[in-house]
Amino acid sequence: MKQEARSKKQGYAAITATMVVLVLSLTLLTSFSFFAVNEVQGSRLSRNALEARAADHGAMEDAIYRVITGKQIGSMETLSIATSSVTITVITNGNRRIIRADAARGNARQTLETLLETNTTGTSFVYGVQAGFGAGARDFGRRHCRKQKRVFKHPH
Repeated sequence: MKQEARSKKQGYAAITATMVVLVLSLTLLTSFSFFAVNEVQGSRLSRNALEARAADHGAMEDAIYRVITGKQIGSMETLSIATSSVTITVITNGNRRIIRADAARGNARQTLETLLETNTTGTSFVYGVQAGFGAGARDFGRRHCRKQKRVFKHPH
């Protein structure tokens, strides 16, 4: 009689242990796959944001180039750069222009804004003249250079 009762209960421990191992394995597998899917989505969003930023900067450079060189640019233009869409808005207020570029790539958005002041009342440039040590005549045969004061006259 004891043999019969024992034989009915022998498989419960093995089945219970198998079920616990199976549940733990499924839990670990599900958590690892969840993190992997989130990592892929995060890297895709990061890539889209970088592509949108690059398109945004390119469109901004183009708009600034058009304004500075006097080429035609509307108050609102839409450009397609690679797989991104960029909307350029130019607001003019006297000699000030606010240029705004809004780029979209997938679900990533980037915005860049620049204030550009144009001045057309004269042209100036910076120039320099080198004088002093090493600027005049040099004697390249000597090891040490020294300051020389010479006046060069062009022979007629």
